[in-house]
Order: sequence, then C-alpha cells, then structure tokens
Amino acid sequence: MRLPVLEPRASARFAPSDGRPEPLKTGAARVRAGQASILLVLSIDVRRRIKRPFHAMACAAVAAHHAFELCAGVGLVFQHYIGLRPSVALWSGVFGLWWRAARRGTARSEPALAFGAGVGLGQALVHYLAWPWVRPGVPLLGEGTEGMPRRYMPAYNALLYAGMAVSIAAIVREVPRRHRAWSALGLLVTFPLAIDARHHARWMIQQAWRNPAWWNRAFMETRARVEQEV
Repeated sequence: MRLPVLEPRASARFAPSDGRPEPLKTGAARVRAGQASILLVLSIDVRRRIKRPFHAMACAAVAAHHAFELCAGVGLVFQHYIGLRPSVALWSGVFGLWWRAARRGTARSEPALAFGAGVGLGQALVHYLAWPWVRPGVPLLGEGTEGMPRRYMPAYNALLYAGMAVSIAAIVREVPRRHRAWSALGLLVTFPLAIDARHHARWMIQQAWRNPAWWNRAFMETRARVEQEV
C-alpha cells in the first residue's frame, strides 16, 4: 500500500493568501520593526509605571536645571550655606523622593506633588525677576545670569521655559483643585530665592578668586559683569 505524500504546510505567519512565499524582510525593515517594538514596549511601560507624568517631567526639569548650573560652573542652590557635597546629597535626595512620588501617584503624595509643581514653576520664574533681561520687554536672560557666560544662555533660557511649561501642565492637569493651595505655597516660597541668588553670586565670586575650582569656573569669565549686577 502506498502511503500518502504529505505536502509541507505554509505557515499562516509567512504565507500570503495567494499561496506564494512571503519575501524575507530586508535589514532596514527589520531595524524599523525592532524600533517600533521597542517604542511600543517603552510607551506601555511608561504609562503603566509613571502615574503622574507631568509631575515627573517637572521633577526632571528642575533636576536638569540644577545639573546645568553645576556643570556650567556656577555651583548649586544652598551651596554657599552648606557646601558642595552636602548640596549634592540634599538635591539628589529631594529629586529622588519627588520622582518616586510622581511615579507612584498615590493620593497620599498629592499635596507634596502639588507643592513641588509650584516650586518648579517658581524656581524658574524668579530668575526673570532676579536678573536683567537682554532688553526691556524681551523676557530672555543674558550674560551674567547666575554668573554664566553668554554661550550658555540660549540653552539656559530654553530649560527655564520648559520647566515653567511642564510645571503649569502638572498644576492644571494633575493637581486636584482641593490641593492647588499647596502649589500656590510652593510658588511663594521660591520668591526669597531672588534675593538669595545675588548673595550666592557674591559668594561664588569670592570663591572663584580665592579657591578656583571646576564648580566656580564660570565666574572667572563673568566676574566683572556679575559684580555690576550684584
């Protein structure tokens, strides 16, 4: 007895409806498919893990602002009171807790997140109150702001405006009305920093003269301009 010959089945995954074999994907097509898969996974992961995305962006903007100033050679907020290493430890802890609260987004953390969004808005806004604009009516900061040279100012202005935008979005979209008083309080507590910023600049000028270091190097370039402002 002759056994029937079994024809190989075309897989539904690779065989089109007309029975012809599907051509193999090119390398570029595989790369595009892989990128799309990665982006899909990341987007799902972000939506699942970060419950308050605008708060997370506000945290990231303020952290980037601090990191930018330190890398530009103008020090950290409160460094003139407690020193560099304690300031780094302080802000690292603050941003870590802030990010964790935004990621979890629990009801218990809502007042703290509301306060943080107000601080995020205020800490950017006070720069435009404490330092002169490039020209009247144009809210852009120029050379000497926080002791920075002119070449850093386009990126610095963009960073400040981005921080204000995401902080406002956090307040509008993710802060319940009953907690917006906390945002107002966070905004108000930043205004004394406008005065403290000038004290910080005077201290940094002295440090750049007496103890030149990487964290105060910007003031060696802008000392004359900053002394006129403070």
